[in-house]
Amino acid sequence: MAKRVLLRSAVTAVVSLSLSLGPASWVALADAETFSETTIPATMRATPGYGSVVSVGPSGFLHSATTTSGPSGLEWTGVDGSTRKLEGTQPHDPVEYYGAASDVVALPPSGGTGEVLLRNMVTDETTTVTVPAGQVYSRAIGTTVVTQGGAGADGKWTEFHLLSNENGTTADRRVTGLPEGASIIINGRAGVHGFLSLLKVPGEDVGQYAWIDLHTAEATFLPYGTVYGNSVVTAVHLVTPQAGGVRIYEQGRFDTPVREIQVSLKDAKVLGVVGDSLIVARYDSSLGQKEYEASIWKVVAVPFDGSGERTLLARAVADRVAVRPDGGVQLVGGQSAEDYGYQDITAGADGVPYAARVLLIPPVPMRLQRLTLDHGTVRTLEYGDGATFAYDRLLTETAPGYGERVRIGSLSAPYNKCSVGNGLCPELYPTGDGRTVYRGAASVDGGWQPKLFVVGKGETFPGTPIETGLQDSFDDSPDQMRIVGASENLVLVDGTPAGGSRELRVVDIDSGKVVHTEPYQRGAIWGTTLWSSARAARSRPRMRAPGPR
Repeated sequence: MAKRVLLRSAVTAVVSLSLSLGPASWVALADAETFSETTIPATMRATPGYGSVVSVGPSGFLHSATTTSGPSGLEWTGVDGSTRKLEGTQPHDPVEYYGAASDVVALPPSGGTGEVLLRNMVTDETTTVTVPAGQVYSRAIGTTVVTQGGAGADGKWTEFHLLSNENGTTADRRVTGLPEGASIIINGRAGVHGFLSLLKVPGEDVGQYAWIDLHTAEATFLPYGTVYGNSVVTAVHLVTPQAGGVRIYEQGRFDTPVREIQVSLKDAKVLGVVGDSLIVARYDSSLGQKEYEASIWKVVAVPFDGSGERTLLARAVADRVAVRPDGGVQLVGGQSAEDYGYQDITAGADGVPYAARVLLIPPVPMRLQRLTLDHGTVRTLEYGDGATFAYDRLLTETAPGYGERVRIGSLSAPYNKCSVGNGLCPELYPTGDGRTVYRGAASVDGGWQPKLFVVGKGETFPGTPIETGLQDSFDDSPDQMRIVGASENLVLVDGTPAGGSRELRVVDIDSGKVVHTEPYQRGAIWGTTLWSSARAARSRPRMRAPGPR
């Protein structure tokens, strides 16, 4: 039965155009009243997104809450699996802000000065350490609170203090060994026995690294070559990259390395020294672009004996790593969406490191941004794992009714991460013959310029740009090209040419030529017919149906 069409504006022009393709191959349904329903389940993201390591002790670990709706404070999870929430806490830099390598969690004062509550998460016993006026809280390592003091007129800190609770009172040990006039530039990571700091020393042109020892309360300046900006503090070692490999020093003994290893660190970073291996994260471009806290690193163990690397985690976040008191490390990663979570890398009795998930981060689905159905193929834009990709699924007559989900490329910037939180994705327009057109972005003179793109059947995104001759930009200019509709090789666009007035154009995406223009009015394209309309006083809607396609 023919469908009635109600037009709310008067049809004043009908333009017939030629298809450059042969007759369209449409399959008619034998029985219009017979239909079936196919449900395609959502695909889970490999990285749920919200997970941040904080500190690890012998009996549990502190981490961001494992919710799917965003960060919501910190939680302590014991080795027995029990979890308790710490109110008023959020992930913070440095990683050791709330503590390191201990079951004790430090809850610092909001202003940096005042009482620090030290809570043993196993026994629930608490003690307090008071940060005096003139000092400011920096971090906690075990039951020791590290502060900075001695601020000069320029606001630069010149002292380190190690505070602890001794018989109910606060003991204050000022770190010795800092030259007069030296000031703190930045503090590095901490291990079980101390932490690294970069200081400005009078008379030196470059910053000088010093090791702050918790036991002796002394600062030891490290000779150039022992430590660089990319050196890594592990639980009990200091690892310094060298040409072709690394040197491993024991914390507090920096005269001679305990081991030197040949290893490539191109697009890689050292995470720790565990058992008989160096733990390294290697960037994997197939997992996404390099971004802070992105799960784009493959974690491997590099044995000291020179044998081959072993993959421990298929993907992980390598920017936040917590040290374990037993020398291991903890980070967020996994082998798949079902296995993703907080992972401990520790050594077995034989010294061989292995990864074990200690807490699952619940899987969450990819965010569906755009969807089209054309020639039996469902085409989607989906956001997840820090990027937006295009996928095809072929519908089938046999169960379950759809084929394998196949990635068919991605969009160029600024749409490479398009989603609700990163700017909306461009609309996709199916042409009816298996192709897709959209308004994307092309690289022009070092910047991004919007263009009409076509993705052919069997081709991948971003596709091929097509020139429309219309002005366009990503700013708030009113002169922007808009796609109105598509029909096989014909695409109807709306915009303004340079020096002209707003108009409708029909572009043949096979030849790349503009085959029709007319002053702007509401329009639509169907088959080889362009429908355009204008509001006329006392006129009644009229429609001339297009012929068979």
